Amino acid sequence: MSKMEFDVKGMHCKGCELGLEEKLEELNFIDSAKADFKKGKVKIKYDETNFDIKKVCEAAQSLGFEIIK
Repeated sequence: MSKMEFDVKGMHCKGCELGLEEKLEELNFIDSAKADFKKGKVKIKYDETNFDIKKVCEAAQSLGFEIIK
């Protein structure tokens, strides 16, 4: 498993963190996600063989957030 951290625009509460974590963890290549709305960050553990940044961005966008690469 590899780890990566992204900046996220649009999170403003604990519910945002939980929603983003759940949405990202639905992706088959993400093992875990931990968001922090105060810092505007999300950390993920993922399988690099199947990793798709486009799907990560689309998952965040579906909740109204923007992943900054």
